[in-house]
Amino acid sequence: MNRLSFYFTVVCLCAFATHANTQELSPKEQAAKGQATENHLVHTSLAPELEKFRPFINRTYRGEYKDEKSGKVAIDIAQWQRALNGRAIRVLHSIDEGKYGGETLFFFDKNQSSVRFYYFTTEGFYTEGSVSFDGNKMISTEIVNGEASGITSVISVAELSSSGVMTINSTYLKGDIEVNTSRAVYAPIPHQNPIFK
Repeated sequence: MNRLSFYFTVVCLCAFATHANTQELSPKEQAAKGQATENHLVHTSLAPELEKFRPFINRTYRGEYKDEKSGKVAIDIAQWQRALNGRAIRVLHSIDEGKYGGETLFFFDKNQSSVRFYYFTTEGFYTEGSVSFDGNKMISTEIVNGEASGITSVISVAELSSSGVMTINSTYLKGDIEVNTSRAVYAPIPHQNPIFK
């Protein structure tokens, strides 16, 4: 169960990291990058609110997740895709070669004026939530629907180091009671796909 927040938080942090790195480019580099993006929009348009996810489309990431309660380490492979004519972002992931996995859809919710997500899992439960940013931190809150070992919600805080390493700390709740925490580190990796059984 704890893997669900690890995965989602990493996904959002990747988007935040990209946004932060774009701001560090020189004006000339930003203009060149913007021009290249404009030339490619015909075939890969995205909803404006999802533009910060653009650099992750058609890329794969490897995460190392450590459950603080059990001490176990798991390897997560996550792959990003443009979906629904650019109105959504789809991310597939699998942990430890298919022992657990899921699919996330990010979209802009006009009624709530925020980027929201649904996350569906191989264990039968799903989550829904939203993200917000505070300086160099990304905060996600998600509600669990279905049987997930009694976990009812997850709060995660993600940060990007100056070296580009993404670190995510998550807290798992049963009602208002904290029952576990986890820590994860993520990085891009070539030539791998999520594996499902």
